[in-house]
Amino acid sequence: MMDWDAVGSVAETIGALGVILSLIYRAIKICNQNRQARLDVINELTRQRNEYSGNLVDNGEFAEIWVRGINDYQGLNDVERVRASSHLSRMVCVMESLHEHRQANQLKDESWEAYDRYIKEIFLYPSVQQWSETRSFFFAESFQAHVDQYIGVSQTVSPNLYLEGTLQSS
Repeated sequence: MMDWDAVGSVAETIGALGVILSLIYRAIKICNQNRQARLDVINELTRQRNEYSGNLVDNGEFAEIWVRGINDYQGLNDVERVRASSHLSRMVCVMESLHEHRQANQLKDESWEAYDRYIKEIFLYPSVQQWSETRSFFFAESFQAHVDQYIGVSQTVSPNLYLEGTLQSS
């Protein structure tokens, strides 16, 4: 027959095991919540990107303004320039958010590289660079430094995001 000391030791061991299992369970739950939070952020940023891209798809008049604007921003009239600038601001805000999430290691390398190719392509346009020069103070210094590396190579690389010169306007 067991004495009370042995029963107490077994109870302590069972209690310690319960605490350890509880900690493991909480750690797994926190990891899953963090993973879901990262996915939620990416889903939201993707939704926002699709929304501003949808503006070009859904509005032919604006798509024409946009294409003219990224190629000759100063050639737009005042109203067109405001529309193109507002659209570009929305785009760059999403790009900056993506950059911040990348810095926080919340984006996989593969996803970031795809988004970054898009960022690079947009900032290769001389008109986008002109726009950026007057608005860079709206964005975080780390993002602006990231963009600046692409602005520097734009002299040797031509942008082709919208397949300029290969599509016929309707």
